[in-house]
Amino acid sequence: MRVPRKYKQAWELLKKNRIVILRCNHLVHNRIVRMMRKEKDEDAGFKIANQDDPLRLLATSDKEGGKVTFRLRQKFGIDEPKTAEEIQI
Repeated sequence: MRVPRKYKQAWELLKKNRIVILRCNHLVHNRIVRMMRKEKDEDAGFKIANQDDPLRLLATSDKEGGKVTFRLRQKFGIDEPKTAEEIQI
């Protein structure tokens, strides 16, 4: 039986909105960034769909607020503004 991945929900929100904010303890920020990069790398359908103009994953963290903000940005195209969703991890 396959165990569901913990950050899949956050990755799906990020794909949909192009921006997501995760609220968590500042001690795990680096781990969360690694896991979100892994989710992006393992999503084969996402890679194929964005083959012509790949999206880059950008992460910024705010230790005082306990937030990690992830954005998907296009390399060549014009990004349209989206509203960020915030989830607790």
